[in-house]
Amino acid sequence: MLNIAETMGKSGIGPEVLPYCIEAQKALYDAAKRYESTKVMGLSGVGIGAIRDVWEFHDLQRTSIPRSKYEAMIQKTINTIKSRSKDVMEIA
Repeated sequence: MLNIAETMGKSGIGPEVLPYCIEAQKALYDAAKRYESTKVMGLSGVGIGAIRDVWEFHDLQRTSIPRSKYEAMIQKTINTIKSRSKDVMEIA
Protein backbone atom coordinates (compact mmCIF):
# COMPACT_ATOMS: atom_id res chain seq x y z
CA MET A 1 0.00 0.00 0.00
CA LEU A 2 2.85 2.36 0.86
CA ASN A 3 4.61 1.69 -2.44
CA ILE A 4 1.43 2.12 -4.47
CA ALA A 5 0.58 5.38 -2.69
CA GLU A 6 4.10 6.63 -3.41
CA THR A 7 3.87 5.64 -7.08
CA MET A 8 0.53 7.41 -7.43
CA GLY A 9 1.89 10.50 -5.66
CA LYS A 10 4.91 10.63 -7.97
CA SER A 11 2.51 10.25 -10.92
CA GLY A 12 0.52 13.30 -9.82
CA ILE A 13 -2.32 11.51 -8.05
CA GLY A 14 -2.36 12.98 -4.56
CA PRO A 15 1.27 14.15 -4.41
CA GLU A 16 0.69 15.46 -0.88
CA VAL A 17 1.15 11.87 0.32
CA LEU A 18 4.88 11.85 -0.49
CA PRO A 19 6.21 13.36 2.79
CA TYR A 20 4.15 10.81 4.72
CA CYS A 21 5.53 8.01 2.54
CA ILE A 22 9.08 9.07 3.39
CA GLU A 23 8.24 9.13 7.10
CA ALA A 24 6.55 5.71 6.95
CA GLN A 25 9.46 4.19 5.01
CA LYS A 26 11.90 5.48 7.60
CA ALA A 27 9.76 4.00 10.38
CA LEU A 28 9.64 0.62 8.62
CA TYR A 29 13.39 0.70 8.00
CA ASP A 30 14.06 1.52 11.66
CA ALA A 31 11.72 -1.29 12.75
CA ALA A 32 13.55 -3.78 10.50
CA LYS A 33 16.94 -2.74 11.88
CA ARG A 34 15.61 -2.96 15.42
CA TYR A 35 14.29 -6.45 14.67
CA GLU A 36 17.73 -7.57 13.48
CA SER A 37 19.24 -6.73 16.84
CA THR A 38 16.40 -7.50 19.27
CA LYS A 39 14.21 -10.01 17.35
CA VAL A 40 11.22 -7.87 18.39
CA MET A 41 9.23 -6.12 15.66
CA GLY A 42 7.74 -2.80 16.64
CA LEU A 43 7.03 0.67 15.35
CA SER A 44 7.33 4.00 17.11
CA GLY A 45 4.23 6.07 17.71
CA VAL A 46 5.34 8.48 14.99
CA GLY A 47 5.80 5.55 12.60
CA ILE A 48 2.35 4.18 13.34
CA GLY A 49 0.88 7.64 12.76
CA ALA A 50 2.71 7.99 9.44
CA ILE A 51 1.48 4.61 8.24
CA ARG A 52 -2.09 5.52 9.22
CA ASP A 53 -1.76 8.78 7.30
CA VAL A 54 -0.43 6.99 4.21
CA TRP A 55 -3.27 4.48 4.46
CA GLU A 56 -5.83 7.30 4.58
CA PHE A 57 -4.23 9.10 1.63
CA HIS A 58 -4.06 5.82 -0.30
CA ASP A 59 -7.78 5.27 0.19
CA LEU A 60 -8.47 8.78 -1.13
CA GLN A 61 -6.14 8.24 -4.10
CA ARG A 62 -7.68 4.86 -4.89
CA THR A 63 -11.26 6.11 -4.81
CA SER A 64 -10.55 9.25 -6.85
CA ILE A 65 -9.43 7.43 -10.01
CA PRO A 66 -10.96 4.75 -12.23
CA ARG A 67 -10.17 1.13 -11.38
CA SER A 68 -8.23 0.69 -14.64
CA LYS A 69 -5.89 3.56 -13.71
CA TYR A 70 -5.46 2.13 -10.19
CA GLU A 71 -4.54 -1.25 -11.69
CA ALA A 72 -2.04 0.52 -13.96
CA MET A 73 -0.48 2.16 -10.87
CA ILE A 74 -0.21 -1.25 -9.20
CA GLN A 75 1.53 -2.64 -12.28
CA LYS A 76 3.84 0.39 -12.42
CA THR A 77 4.74 -0.22 -8.76
CA ILE A 78 5.46 -3.90 -9.45
CA ASN A 79 7.64 -2.99 -12.42
CA THR A 80 9.57 -0.43 -10.37
CA ILE A 81 10.29 -2.99 -7.66
CA LYS A 82 11.26 -5.68 -10.18
CA SER A 83 13.61 -3.31 -12.00
CA ARG A 84 15.49 -2.63 -8.76
CA SER A 85 15.19 1.09 -9.33
CA LYS A 86 17.45 3.38 -7.29
CA ASP A 87 14.33 4.33 -5.32
CA VAL A 88 13.76 0.74 -4.16
CA MET A 89 15.09 0.08 -0.69
CA GLU A 90 15.82 -3.56 0.09
CA ILE A 91 16.59 -4.72 3.60
CA ALA A 92 18.55 -7.93 3.69
